[in-house]
Amino acid sequence: MKLRVILWLALSALLLGYGCATSDHQAPTGPAPVTGTPISGALSGVLSAADSPYRVTGDLTVPAGESLVIEHGVELRFDGLYMFLVQGHLEALGTADDNIIFTSGQGSLGNGDFGQWRALVFDTGADTSILQYCQVKFGAVWDSTVRYPDSTGLWVNGAIYCWNSSPIIRNCNIVMNGYHGIYCIGSQSKPYILNNLIYENDGDGIRCEPIPGQAVKAEPEIWYNDSKENNARQYAEAPDGIGERTRINDNGDSTDFQFNMSLDPLFEDFAMQDYRLHPCSPCIVAGLSGATIGSIPYYVGATELRGDAGGRVITAAGNPWTVSCDIFVNPGETLTIEPGSRLLFEGIYGMHISGKLEAEGATFIPRDSANAAIKWLGILLDENADPNSYIRNCRFVNTSTTLNGEPYGGAITVQGISLDISENTFEGMQFAAVSCQYRAQPIIADNVINGYGTMAINCFDNSHPSIHHNKIFNGLGYGILCDFTSSPLIEANLIYDNLHIGIKCENQSSPIVQYNTIALNAYAGIVCSLQSNPLIKNNIVAFNGSPVTWADSAYGNGVTAQNSSFPQLAYNDVYQEQGALYNGEMLSAGGPDSTNISSDPLFVNATAGNFHLQANSPALTAAEDGGQVGAYGQGEW
Repeated sequence: MKLRVILWLALSALLLGYGCATSDHQAPTGPAPVTGTPISGALSGVLSAADSPYRVTGDLTVPAGESLVIEHGVELRFDGLYMFLVQGHLEALGTADDNIIFTSGQGSLGNGDFGQWRALVFDTGADTSILQYCQVKFGAVWDSTVRYPDSTGLWVNGAIYCWNSSPIIRNCNIVMNGYHGIYCIGSQSKPYILNNLIYENDGDGIRCEPIPGQAVKAEPEIWYNDSKENNARQYAEAPDGIGERTRINDNGDSTDFQFNMSLDPLFEDFAMQDYRLHPCSPCIVAGLSGATIGSIPYYVGATELRGDAGGRVITAAGNPWTVSCDIFVNPGETLTIEPGSRLLFEGIYGMHISGKLEAEGATFIPRDSANAAIKWLGILLDENADPNSYIRNCRFVNTSTTLNGEPYGGAITVQGISLDISENTFEGMQFAAVSCQYRAQPIIADNVINGYGTMAINCFDNSHPSIHHNKIFNGLGYGILCDFTSSPLIEANLIYDNLHIGIKCENQSSPIVQYNTIALNAYAGIVCSLQSNPLIKNNIVAFNGSPVTWADSAYGNGVTAQNSSFPQLAYNDVYQEQGALYNGEMLSAGGPDSTNISSDPLFVNATAGNFHLQANSPALTAAEDGGQVGAYGQGEW
């Protein structure tokens, strides 16, 4: 019996061994081993890039009186909760293209997390040390048991821990550490902290404290840093004024008096440790002397446009020009865009002009202009813009706007100024082609607007542009909207084949509407509402409406007035084969006077967009001067 049990156990062990064996196609379980040249203990001399990466297997020390140089491109992988103590001199001089990396072993394997190693500790003797173009990540383990220099000190809870020391820390990325990013302690702690990007650490970004038992805290020099998304404060107990937004930098972003900010740096892929910056990052040209904040610079291409474009001259020789983020021009500056220039917008970006814009003969399109769903945000000229600006003979394709609610923006939005907007072509506007706001008075002339959303031309809040000799067709909304006491001159325009209303006047807007041809619009020709009393004369308003709208007694299809609106109509040809000529309050008041006629204007070929008049047209002699009414009745095309 005993022998049988022994044989059974042996057979079971053999079978279990076969079942648990690792085949050639199976990887062993558990984390992958950290690799690199092993180092620990006291260091001096040089850590060369040739032997990198280094696997840190114990605490590291640069002893007092000793010096250590870390070459650019070196990576130190801390394989445990180890400290790097600097009591002498450390030079960690990475370069813009070849950073020095202080990381955890697991971080080097793509599994980085808070607090996987301890800290870089600079003691009093480390005043001449420098960290430049370094990445410090996944350190600063939160630990209430380890203090420095002994049990009378403070917990080592910062990725970079300055104990009464003043190293230079510049152009570093300090990210994803388990407690503070930079921890400065003691009245003699005056490190120079410049151009650093301190992001998503699990404590404060930069923290300053006194040594226990002393009253005076650290006072570092903190300039041109971006501290953001740290779990507590961005600049904690820092010198007065640090972190308080009191000025604007050259990018137009809010900073403190030493140009520090707290803005999302916009990494390309932070989770994957790709710390390159998106072209819209506020860190680009935000550092000292226009440098990039952080350890990985962004190089702006020779024909790339982003940020401040004042003083630039865009020429056809540089085509195509890539717009990689929003463009702005400050007051007193000029952006010149010469004929033949081609601007490709890489995303939903736009141009904000507070200075002067000179644009002639240029093309503005999204990167994929064949896809109507891909837009760019248009040009905004605000109330500070130079009224001598102009946009002439340009082509705008597939434009949207950030002002996608009332008052609505456009491919060109003008606020409070006058300028020349003429001989341009607009195709595929999501909202307006031109939007005039807040007392704007531009000249909008000789443009072709083919396809738009809410309106082709928007006049809002006491705006009085001159709108003449434009072709407006193939749109979804209003051809021209006059709103909130806006009374432009609307003269000699062709407004046709749109899915809503040719001209809408509302909220006490009383423009002069003369010598226009308003035809084939699917809802109505002209609608006046809410105490709007325009002067309407010498126009052709014909063939508007559709079977659905012909039955709408509230609006009608030719000219409608409602809500205490009393337009003056004279010498117009208002004609409908079906539907109402006049509606609303106009009809109840007896209609327009006898100077108006209602006859087929006999267009040459309206369905093909030819609104010239045939030789026997009654509209040829219907104007107040005995000439022809409509868009071709006055002025040259």
